[in-house]
Amino acid sequence: MVRDAQGNLYGTTWSGGAWNLGTVYKLEPSGKETVLHSFTGGADGGNPAAGVVLDSAGNLYGTTVFGGAASQTGIPGGCSFQGGSVRPGNRALHGFTGLSDGGESQSGVILDRRGNLYGTTYYGGAGDQGVVYEIEPSGQETVLYNFTNANGGGGNPIAGVIPAGSRVPESQAHKPEILVLLQAQSLSYVTRSRSRG
Repeated sequence: MVRDAQGNLYGTTWSGGAWNLGTVYKLEPSGKETVLHSFTGGADGGNPAAGVVLDSAGNLYGTTVFGGAASQTGIPGGCSFQGGSVRPGNRALHGFTGLSDGGESQSGVILDRRGNLYGTTYYGGAGDQGVVYEIEPSGQETVLYNFTNANGGGGNPIAGVIPAGSRVPESQAHKPEILVLLQAQSLSYVTRSRSRG
């Protein structure tokens, strides 16, 4: 969940909405809830598993696990989306195919100063073990890292990326997961992934 300067909260639901495939919602300090978008499971995605981030212009960004470019193929896909915090509606920035670009994003995204989004997918990529990606404001995706689960490298990330220098919460530090560090356009990001041996 994210809060704006007026105290409104924004988040997602896995299910519910017009098609029972999840929503993006706004919760005002008075307790009034507004559904900003109901996911259809098509190009706009379906079933968001993580929250949203808010940019300085009031745009919300997030990901879905299902739908997107792969919605007709049966391959786990999902999409990244942009929506307004003021008026309802979303637009898909990138529809994951579940292939080399990744699929089934179970994590949220982070946003850099240039408006690029960074996140992970659970499937897809060179080894079908997930990817770390960057999505530009135009929707162009670049795979920054392919998880392979080889040589103890981990695979199928279930969490997103955090800027390097951020502290991993103490509650997460004991988990038997692997930290993967990568360099992306002079920025470092850390993500957690499962290691399947």
